[in-house]
Amino acid sequence: MIIKDLKIKRFGNLKNIELTFKEGINIVYGGNEAGKSTLQSFIKVWLYGISAKRNKSLRDNLRTRYAIYNSERSQGELLVNVKSEDLRIIRSFGNTKKEDNSNIIDEISGSKVNEISLDEPGKDLLNISLSSFENTLFIKGLGTYVSSSKDDEVMHRLTNSFESGEEGVSYFKAIAKLELLRKSIITTRGNGELDKFKESKDKLIEEREDFLITSNKNIEDESRLIDIKKEKEETELKLKKLDFYKKHIKKMKLQKEYKDILEYLRKSQELKKLAEGIEVELKSEEGLLDREKVEVIKEDVAVLLSFNEVIESKLEEEQEIEKERRSIEEILEGNKSIIELGDDLEEKTLKLYKEIEVNKSKILVYEENIKEIDGLKNRLNEIKLSLGKGVNIEGYEDDIDSTIKEYEELLFMLKDKIDLGYKEDLTKEIKKKKNSNFIITISIILGILSSIALALVKPSFSIIPLFFVGFLLNIRFKLSKDIEKLTDDKYSKERLKEIEEKIIDKENKLNEYVNMLKFSSLEELGVSLSKYKRHKEEIRVLSALIKEREEKSYNGEISEIKSRYLEDTKMLNTIFGYARCDSLEALLLKIKDLKEVLSRQKIVNERWNNYSENLKSLNNEKERKEKKLYDKLQLIGFQDIPLNNLNLELDKILDKLQEKEQVQASLKSVEETYKVLLKDRDLENINKELEYIINDNLDYSYETEEEVDFEIKQTNLKLINIEKELKDVENSIYNRFLGKRSLISIEGDLQEVLDNISELSLRLKGVELAIELLEESFKELQKNMGPVLNEKVSYYFSKLTSGKYKEVKVSQNYELVVVEGRGDILSGELLSNGAWDQVYLSLRLALVDMLFKEQKVPLIFDDAFVQYDDNRLRNVLEVLSEVSYKRQIILFSCQKREVDILKNMASKIESLNTEMQVIELI
Repeated sequence: MIIKDLKIKRFGNLKNIELTFKEGINIVYGGNEAGKSTLQSFIKVWLYGISAKRNKSLRDNLRTRYAIYNSERSQGELLVNVKSEDLRIIRSFGNTKKEDNSNIIDEISGSKVNEISLDEPGKDLLNISLSSFENTLFIKGLGTYVSSSKDDEVMHRLTNSFESGEEGVSYFKAIAKLELLRKSIITTRGNGELDKFKESKDKLIEEREDFLITSNKNIEDESRLIDIKKEKEETELKLKKLDFYKKHIKKMKLQKEYKDILEYLRKSQELKKLAEGIEVELKSEEGLLDREKVEVIKEDVAVLLSFNEVIESKLEEEQEIEKERRSIEEILEGNKSIIELGDDLEEKTLKLYKEIEVNKSKILVYEENIKEIDGLKNRLNEIKLSLGKGVNIEGYEDDIDSTIKEYEELLFMLKDKIDLGYKEDLTKEIKKKKNSNFIITISIILGILSSIALALVKPSFSIIPLFFVGFLLNIRFKLSKDIEKLTDDKYSKERLKEIEEKIIDKENKLNEYVNMLKFSSLEELGVSLSKYKRHKEEIRVLSALIKEREEKSYNGEISEIKSRYLEDTKMLNTIFGYARCDSLEALLLKIKDLKEVLSRQKIVNERWNNYSENLKSLNNEKERKEKKLYDKLQLIGFQDIPLNNLNLELDKILDKLQEKEQVQASLKSVEETYKVLLKDRDLENINKELEYIINDNLDYSYETEEEVDFEIKQTNLKLINIEKELKDVENSIYNRFLGKRSLISIEGDLQEVLDNISELSLRLKGVELAIELLEESFKELQKNMGPVLNEKVSYYFSKLTSGKYKEVKVSQNYELVVVEGRGDILSGELLSNGAWDQVYLSLRLALVDMLFKEQKVPLIFDDAFVQYDDNRLRNVLEVLSEVSYKRQIILFSCQKREVDILKNMASKIESLNTEMQVIELI
């Protein structure tokens, strides 16, 4: 595969770029920031895409750096030639992989190519991955070092090739199949056949353990069932005994009831006498006092007392308000001067201060602009003085530049035509056209024969080949004319003369500019143009800046601005003096404090008005309540008791009422108990029943029937719980084995699974042993391939170092050891930076030779030789010239050394049957 051209619509900071590459050596020259590394990244991205993995390093994140630039998507085309077919890779990239687009088109037919990966076409076109591409064909600045990884595709492919002559056979396929077989048996995710059988084994063992545990639980429940039944019998027997004792205790209770009835009758008589004595003490003019009347009077007293407290607190508030009013008046008197300046003083002052600051800023900007304009004009004058006559080129530079380039191209063309190579090219062109003529002649004969054959079979179709023959005859006639023209020596001379005339025409045009712009020679014009181009952008920028700064200056307005600034400043100082302040902050703080004082004054005045109205209302309400309370106290004879002592006397009455209520409650309770004890009987009948009491002897010690009832209730509850527990245990025994398989069935399935596990484990060991043996064999092959790689690396390293080092050893992970001419052995890491870079370049070239053999592939260098001295650079360019007949060299450089050295080697490059071109980036 070789790269024929690239077209960048937008990629990073590059826009609308088109470059064409030759099969031999291509030097892309340009200064720093010209876009060389971006072009190199474009080639890599168009071949291998942008990785979806996120990279923390912004510099290494190609999507962040190149995909979207100034809101524009990366878009472009890369034309490659693979096995004589031109394929155009058309891609565009967005912020995410979903936004990416790729197409590969056959350049001749325009049809889409589907058999090549759209994401990573380089994998199919070069038959290597991105990491292998970077380890062989893609060489970044100071980056000839070759890195190794766990899955080193380059070394594996070389080993396969060394073993069988084919890169994709044996080891990889065998390992892949064995790995696939191993994954079918066991995987890290646990979804292999052996994993599933192991999982089944665990489940069956768990099922067997569960069955055995269930059996043990049933044995325990059977034993427990016997104990529960025994406990039930004992509880039922206890209930029978308690019921008998309850009948016995009723007889004993009747005797005690008789004594209690007599005692409650006596208590009832005593409580009635006590209640009559309390009622005498509670008599008043309105009759007996009750709790409700006393509570109402007590509430009125509390209300009146609270009114007195509120009125006293109001008097304290009056003193507080009066004190605050005097304080506010003193503050206002002290700020009388500020008040006289008006209510909008703050607004006026701020407006005045803002105007002062704006004018001050304008004055400063004007002064800074003047200084900056003077500096810019001085710099512009310096540049124009340094250019001398070159200043006159302004406006003509583009035309002069293009004319010089065309002039140089015509000179090179003339030189090429004069050289022997021109005739060789002409011979090649004639031979090519003759070959085409021969092919067309054969096609014409075939067309005539086809027409004759069709005339015999289907006469109506015989005319179709004749149309084709007529078309080919026309082409053959034109080719014959072209061959005549090319073989005519007169035609060759006319072409040379035509080029010479164009050269004279360009010389005349350039001389016109020399005369018009008063230069002494074409050389002086060229030097001045180059010098002017270097300063052109700076002159444009300086002129634009001067114009911009002059537009920003206030010019005629500045005198008026300065005058307003002085007047406003004077007025502001007058306000400060009148307000006795030395700054705007102090004045604003005084105004703020004064506003707060005025606000406080308003609040205090409102508070005073509210206070006066409230006090008057409180006094009126107090008088009304005092009269109402006095009327009530007069009825109960308390009108002469002071207000503060009333609560004490009223509490005494409440205590008497409470005592009366307690006596009445006790009397009611006694009477109710007396009635209950009698139970509609009389004392004589109770006395007769007592004669029939039977003295039964029982073991229980319960004294009351309630105690027996309680015990009966608890025993019944216990019996219910026992019966419930009995049912639960019986159900548990019955239901425990429902839905469970038999132990024999479980054991049978388990044995079958264990047999499968044993068989698969044996198969897995066989697969792993096969993989191990294959890997050991592969490593042995890599050792056999090593000497071949060492020989190739040594060959290139010797040429690059002019024979200083005679041998290089390469380890499996690309670590290098070199042998000097005198036999000393050195680690590659001990070499100088230049030699270290050379030895790894030799390794890359050797790897490319072994990996691609005679296949044409591009070698891409990005400022790879910046640390080489001239001798090293000459050596490496000679080596690259030698390999350029089978490798396309694309060399990106920021220095002209490579260009100069290769131009001096032009004749040698031609002798190697290769070609060279220089592309300059501007």
